[in-house]
Amino acid sequence: LMAGRNEKIKSFESQYDCNLRNSFIPWIGNEMVLYSVPANAVEGVESVSCAYLAIRCNDLADPVSLLNSLSEKLDTSSAVQENNNERDIRQLKSEEIFDLLFGDLFTVIKNPYYIRVDDFVIFCNDKELLNRSLTDISSDRSLSKNISYHNFVSHNFSGKSNITVYSHLPYFSSQLLQMADSTIQAALSGNSELLNKFETFSWQMTNNGKNMFYNNFFLGYNSTGKQNSDALWEITLDTTFSFTPAFIKNHITNTHDVFLQDDNYSVYLVNNKGELMWK
Repeated sequence: LMAGRNEKIKSFESQYDCNLRNSFIPWIGNEMVLYSVPANAVEGVESVSCAYLAIRCNDLADPVSLLNSLSEKLDTSSAVQENNNERDIRQLKSEEIFDLLFGDLFTVIKNPYYIRVDDFVIFCNDKELLNRSLTDISSDRSLSKNISYHNFVSHNFSGKSNITVYSHLPYFSSQLLQMADSTIQAALSGNSELLNKFETFSWQMTNNGKNMFYNNFFLGYNSTGKQNSDALWEITLDTTFSFTPAFIKNHITNTHDVFLQDDNYSVYLVNNKGELMWK
């Protein structure tokens, strides 16, 4: 299998006069995240596969210069695709790079756009989705800030893991069913009401350094079938409110804060991160 993959890499490098491994290996750090946002969770996106790949950088090489050089090899007309806050978004015009380097699991990353954000290089199939992702990152809209995810991880995740898989089942139950054999598919498909009560799924594999691998599986179950809120943030008021919240532009940050009044006539100003500025 490896011999066949090496031959394909050599053929790719010969075709584009490049060194594929040297474009990635020198800067790749100790963390890689392959993730997907379901199409029905992204407004205006009809694509079924909204795939991203984030790779942590080490301090040994500059990833952007190496990737830009590869981008130009793949497409001589490749210029800066877009400028986002003085950072260049470019594209690797190839459908097989990540498949060749990392295996079949990464075939979902095709002709990706890429940009460096802090310690990571983020790849995404769609430029608009990449821009949305950058906006989410800048406003702290990330999985790590999701209270449901935080609670699940704190109770069920090991602090040390070689591979971790996490899925929010209401969005990805159909994709997970496709990974099961026909018998399991039939059993679960016939119990969709029960399946909808499972909220989260995770799997971790950890090597103990002695040729042993430990596997942990967890399923989060909610007997009510009500899904956790996907709100960006939540805040507790002193009482109920009938006043429609108003969005107020912050002249310092150029973001929008939320102004509201509760039924006891207390008023609140909340910033775009859900932090109470004053009451």
